[in-house]
Amino acid sequence: MRYEDFSLAASDAHPGDWFGYTVCIDDNIAVVGAPGHDGVGLQAGAAYIFRRSDISGWTEEAVLFEPNGSEFDLFGTAVGVSGDRVIIGVPGAEMGRGAVYVYHHSLSHGWQEEATLVASDRSTSAEFGEALSIDGGWILIGAPGHTDYSGAAYIFRLTADGTWIEDAKLMPSKREEYTFFGHTVSLDCDVAVVGADHTISGPSLRGSVYIYRRSNEGAWSEEDRLRAWNENDLDFFGCSICVNHDRLLVGSMQDPEGSLPGYAYLWVYQQGIGWQPQQRLEAYDGEQRDEFGSSVSIDGRTAIIGSCWDDDNGTSSGSAYVFHLTDGQWREQEKLIASDGQRLDWLGEYCSVSKSSALIASRMNDSSAGKVYGYDDISPLSLALEGECPGNIRCTIFGADPDDRLVVLYGTQQGKTEALPYCPDLFINIAIPIVAAVGLADTMGELTVTGKVPGKACGRLIVQGVNLTTCEKTKATLLE
Repeated sequence: MRYEDFSLAASDAHPGDWFGYTVCIDDNIAVVGAPGHDGVGLQAGAAYIFRRSDISGWTEEAVLFEPNGSEFDLFGTAVGVSGDRVIIGVPGAEMGRGAVYVYHHSLSHGWQEEATLVASDRSTSAEFGEALSIDGGWILIGAPGHTDYSGAAYIFRLTADGTWIEDAKLMPSKREEYTFFGHTVSLDCDVAVVGADHTISGPSLRGSVYIYRRSNEGAWSEEDRLRAWNENDLDFFGCSICVNHDRLLVGSMQDPEGSLPGYAYLWVYQQGIGWQPQQRLEAYDGEQRDEFGSSVSIDGRTAIIGSCWDDDNGTSSGSAYVFHLTDGQWREQEKLIASDGQRLDWLGEYCSVSKSSALIASRMNDSSAGKVYGYDDISPLSLALEGECPGNIRCTIFGADPDDRLVVLYGTQQGKTEALPYCPDLFINIAIPIVAAVGLADTMGELTVTGKVPGKACGRLIVQGVNLTTCEKTKATLLE
């Protein structure tokens, strides 16, 4: 088990704020929702933006409130970030009609409201903004309360003149009341995924996930409807979803009163074939009512899965699991917990991963004031040093794909340095790195380098590996 590398908390934290109800990270920007915040009115809500810098790490950059907000609006129920834009969902606004606010960052003005998005067919209790996802100039918004909770989802796009317009309304092909279509959503490029975790596809609430794809002509159409391939009653399949390129990860946290720990399911899209089931993920130490799958996030070859009712730090203290894709299989790498975790913290109720950093939310922490825990260097890559210093040292990078371009770096000072032109947004942890070797990973996804290290470097030399193909890095390792 692994403790956090850092944590985020609100500068004005109060019990009941639910800071960490949702969280999203994109590179060096993170946004955290606190829908229970009472600053504008009782549970009017707030959202916090954090930025990571080389010098000071993560710092709070802005606190956002709903313009003209009122009590029970729940601003911050859903959040998203893509580049220099942040979106905040307000499902309680105007008697549950809901809204989504778009903010844009500039160096001269900071974070400024850019647009307010509402559905073209607004209706009471639609809860528009309950879930959302942003990818560049596209936004996907769920409205699970639409039409007796049969649900709907809406896609907005940014036009050339800087205006956000509604581009499409998504409806499920199998329409039922109280299925909560739009309770979860995820968007990546031309693929939109919408969860309906209350779908009555059998005797009881099993859940399903709908996939939509945008054609070359710009039209959105339903491509597939997925269900767990070993579905059971009360699976709540689709309670969490995340699509990343051609991979889709779906959580199925199971009935909290049942006997199963929960699962996560992976699908892969194959051109000309469609979405194919790849693997069912589960916790190695899973127990009944852990709610494994309560949250999911995937980026490249790294997947994070929350288990918010896990009991390692007390009843329902929560945890999250890291899975890596190596040699065609997803394997559990490590388990993430909080160093100060306590019972009923619900760590892992929401999670987000970007590159080699992950944020795991715990909104019930500290009398529901909430807290978010951060974990760095969760890349699939690992590095091992063998041999005695001084002398010949064998350095091996593990966890790459065959023929990935790998580089071994070393230096004597810690720091943050941009990792070569191949990966301009990736920072390594050596102040003045020197290239020891560059090569292609072998059929096992490994690269081994051997070198003679003098005595004066023992206890001072720092070694780190970088995958220039995937822009992933290993942990920086001190040669003892």
